[in-house]
Amino acid sequence: MAKATVKAYEAIRNRILRGEFRPKFHLREEEVSEQIGVSRTPVREALRKLAADGYVQFLPNRGAFVAEWSERSISDLIEVRAELAAMAGGMAASRIRQEDLDALTRLNRTMADFAKRKPAGYLTEVSRLNLEFHNIIFKAADNEWLYTLLQQTAYLPMVQRAQYSFKTLDWRRVFDRYDELIGALGIGDSKWAAAALRSQFHASMSAVHRAAQIGSDSPRGSSTVQTRRRPGDKRKPKTTVVRRV
Repeated sequence: MAKATVKAYEAIRNRILRGEFRPKFHLREEEVSEQIGVSRTPVREALRKLAADGYVQFLPNRGAFVAEWSERSISDLIEVRAELAAMAGGMAASRIRQEDLDALTRLNRTMADFAKRKPAGYLTEVSRLNLEFHNIIFKAADNEWLYTLLQQTAYLPMVQRAQYSFKTLDWRRVFDRYDELIGALGIGDSKWAAAALRSQFHASMSAVHRAAQIGSDSPRGSSTVQTRRRPGDKRKPKTTVVRRV
């Protein structure tokens, strides 16, 4: 993607993840363009990419809207993934290689470091590493059908939205559970590995519910948009309330 498109993509996605653009919010190109300081063409391209990644949906003759997901639907999805992941963990315990265990340990330490320091864009990097962490285990299970089902039920926007609400203690618990999981895999204990993965997925439900609650704190049916000021403009930025449809 061009630099302006990347800027627009990240700006819109971050506002979605923070709950500033709530589910069903109408992403009008002109208003979004004014807010993030890029022209409409990069915004249009970014919205297409966001739609492909599951953050945005286009409705015929109406335009782009923030994708909607309910607590119930996400909870149901997590329950399914928890059982699939537990199966993968149990299978991987007897098949995983030492080099995979070493990679899991490195990834867990790197994620913990990012979450502790919180550099710019850290959440995107932690999410990427987290997917890599789980994929090592899922591939180690060496079951093509199971791996396909896990990939089909993955929903990154939901994961990142939940992680935006994580506190320091939440992160510490995540990485402690990963250490436990690595230990179970290391000694080949299939029941322990399955239980550790199942526990991790169920623990994430509370973060999802909290993220949904944060998204509902704004007045129903609206989001606030602050127009970006040009350099040297001393006027007070204009803030408008944009209604959802």
